[in-house]
Amino acid sequence: MTKEMTENQRLCPHEQEDADCSSESVKFDARSMTASLPHSTKNGPSLQEKLKSFKAALIALYLLVFAVLIPVVGIVTECEVFLTENSIIRLDQDEKLNSLISSVQEHGNSLDAISKSLQSLNMTLLDVQLHTETLNVRVRESTAKQQEDISKLEERVYKVSAEVQSVKEEQAHVEQEVKQEVRVLNNITNDLRLKDWEHSQTLKNITFIQGPP
Repeated sequence: MTKEMTENQRLCPHEQEDADCSSESVKFDARSMTASLPHSTKNGPSLQEKLKSFKAALIALYLLVFAVLIPVVGIVTECEVFLTENSIIRLDQDEKLNSLISSVQEHGNSLDAISKSLQSLNMTLLDVQLHTETLNVRVRESTAKQQEDISKLEERVYKVSAEVQSVKEEQAHVEQEVKQEVRVLNNITNDLRLKDWEHSQTLKNITFIQGPP
């Protein structure tokens, strides 16, 4: 009990001062009431007994009031401690809430930045897609033109090959004709040589028969 009273006095000095003031007021009332009583010599012993009884009653009342005030002070102290703890907890929660709000705001700013980056990336992708489509159209047009040129070139090559083949066939035919003509010319040349030789022999024979001039 003494330890609790000391703790209560340490935690709540104001309540202890109030209790001390109350006890002082009770003592003062007892003294004033004692002083205000008339002094009588006739009823001296009975009056003193009444005063003693009254003092005992006042002391009992004081003890009762003090006994009631101690739990009340303890309850008030506990309430103050509870309120203090709640205030500390609330301050901690407010601090955590502010930190959470700051974190949410930072995340919101990060999300905004990411959203802007995604929008910029989407615009870039759209530009790349348009450029790719334009490039594909140009490539298709160029490929079609190249295929057309290749087809024309193949047609020309086919025609040239056909002409070359025709020229080769004509050349072979001409070679055959030339060979035949050469054979004919060789035969004619041989005949002419033979006739020339015969003519020469005839002239020799005639010259031999005629003799020298």
